[in-house]
Amino acid sequence: MKTKQEIKKYFENGDKPTQEQFWEWQDSYWHKDENIPADQVDYDFSQKADLVDGKVPASQLPGYVDEVLECANLATFPVTGESDKLYIALDTNKIYRWSGSIYVDITQSEIDTLQNIVDRGNSTTKPIVFNVDQGRAGELNFNKTLYSYYFGNQSNLATNFYNVSIGYDALPKLTSGGFNVAYGSYAGSLLTTGNYNTFLGHQVAKNATTGALNTIIGDEGSFLMTTGFKNTTVGSAALYQTTTGSLNTALGYKAGTGSPVGDRNIFLGAFSGQNTSGSNNIIIGTGAGFNGGNLANKLIIHSNHTISGYSNTAEGNFGSFQQGQLNRALITGDFVDRWVRMNAGFLQIGSPASNTDDITITPTAGITAAKLYTPASNNDYVQRGWIFNNYYNQTQIDSLLSRAYRVMGSVANFGALPSTGQTTGDVWNLLDTGENYVWVDNLNNTGIAGWDKLSGMVDVSGYIPRTGTATGQPITGDIEFSTTTPALLKSGNTWVAINNGTFDVSSGTSVSAMDKSWLVVSQNEIYLGKQNLGSPGKHISISNSTNYIDIGAEYDGPGLVGSSYYGENYADQSFVQKKYIDKKLSYSTQEELTGGQWIDGKPIYKKTVKFDTIPSTGEIDLTTHFQGAETIVSSQMFTQWYAMDIAFAGNQWRNKAIITLQPDMAKIEHIPNIDYDYSLVDSFTLTLEYTKRTI
Repeated sequence: MKTKQEIKKYFENGDKPTQEQFWEWQDSYWHKDENIPADQVDYDFSQKADLVDGKVPASQLPGYVDEVLECANLATFPVTGESDKLYIALDTNKIYRWSGSIYVDITQSEIDTLQNIVDRGNSTTKPIVFNVDQGRAGELNFNKTLYSYYFGNQSNLATNFYNVSIGYDALPKLTSGGFNVAYGSYAGSLLTTGNYNTFLGHQVAKNATTGALNTIIGDEGSFLMTTGFKNTTVGSAALYQTTTGSLNTALGYKAGTGSPVGDRNIFLGAFSGQNTSGSNNIIIGTGAGFNGGNLANKLIIHSNHTISGYSNTAEGNFGSFQQGQLNRALITGDFVDRWVRMNAGFLQIGSPASNTDDITITPTAGITAAKLYTPASNNDYVQRGWIFNNYYNQTQIDSLLSRAYRVMGSVANFGALPSTGQTTGDVWNLLDTGENYVWVDNLNNTGIAGWDKLSGMVDVSGYIPRTGTATGQPITGDIEFSTTTPALLKSGNTWVAINNGTFDVSSGTSVSAMDKSWLVVSQNEIYLGKQNLGSPGKHISISNSTNYIDIGAEYDGPGLVGSSYYGENYADQSFVQKKYIDKKLSYSTQEELTGGQWIDGKPIYKKTVKFDTIPSTGEIDLTTHFQGAETIVSSQMFTQWYAMDIAFAGNQWRNKAIITLQPDMAKIEHIPNIDYDYSLVDSFTLTLEYTKRTI
């Protein structure tokens, strides 16, 4: 007979085996219906154990076995076995031996490789345990009910889904927590009810019990955290001392460690925020905020260059840890008080490619620039050089002032004007005519000095005095303004502008200012507004171009607000206030009118009652609580029934519990058991909208 290897050559890829070759292949195996001759079996049957009444005689058992005990199943074995006895589970006929800590299955079975078992498509529903003497420390398993995976001693009391753990004491106490991932020894070792956590590293979040939505990466990260949520840390020992903080982010070796912090902090950099506590801080840079104490709402950006002596085995030391604190860091600030400070010798702003446009700020010289700028608006800062180029200096001003008019007094007439000693700019008044004359050095362009007439008497009886009209002398005619150029009346920062059919009253630094109050009246619109810098302001607009009245307010404000509450006096056409709506949508144990009417015109009432004691019959009398109820318009109900392990809203639960409702009675029925004792129901809360009988 050919060997197995020779037969295999008949069936290589591309071969066409003959009939004889197929027969030779078949003849090389025993068929299940054939008896195998004893001389064809390579086994010494003289060494086999005999069966007497289905049992192996004690004389043929191994020398170390003195007794065989039979039990109904594995669960009925003694809690502590004996090493010199064999135990048989009658439900499976399997044989077990006591190892000193657990029962070990020693039933003789096929000896095979794991690869061959897998190749045959086999699997196990039991955990795979490595080094059984270590208990569950080396257990590998998949829970097909909860879709949880673990390699270690993850809790077998877990009831929630999708937990994954690898490592000794990773998630060993989990109960109702779910959706957690823990990689590393002692990762989440106390977590019981927490959810959606990701722990990666040795002793990560070791003390967390109920935390949720945390992502912790790095050995001993968030080590003392117990109940925090939505924290993110990357780095060894980051947020080590924080116990209950939430919404914190720490990135860097020992970032945010040393002291427990509050909420909403961001630490970025090795040792950043170390020994600093408080909430809502952003601390960036190596050693930034080190030993900063209790801070709130602060910004610190600094990298402390004084650290030295660090290595893979040494922490290192800061020569001056104060460099990174709030009063000395390069950039600091406060998010509530809204200030930013730069602790710098100078601040320079300019183009990366050139210094020609640089602007520098220093504590001693103030603001300086590399070139002279021309201001583009009234809000621009100006340089001294621009002022010198565009305004008179003192010498020029003195020269101009020397040519100004100087009032000298009055003389009787023109002949009495001085003929000697006069200076250019001297002005005299003539008493006989009221005219004024000034001494000039070039009279009428003749090159000769002389007296030049400035003015005479002017009749102003037809003008409006600057001080206003006198009592009893009102303006009786029209005042007409230009239709092309706006006319302005101004008092301080208040302006009245009249411009070709538009009347504009405003209060601000100018008519076009962005921070002002104003009223505009035109043929097509009446507009009243109040505008502030950086916000949309408030306004009321009545316009011919729209079929509505436009009312606007600050986007971050409450909108249209009344100075009082008017809800008690509303008519059908009234616009209502939020308080009125809140009252209509709220719930009360007192009977209230909703303001609505039923189809028969009767008013609708609303009331909420909670029944903490339910009659054993399940029938609840409503007559004393909803007196005179006639028609039930709507109902809301909530039942707490912990004896059934349920709490539900509405009038039925999965066709097992039904609640029927009448104006005078509510009845709870347990469908599977109509004789149920309904006093076991914990509470029943009922809200009705109803009409009442006319009394």
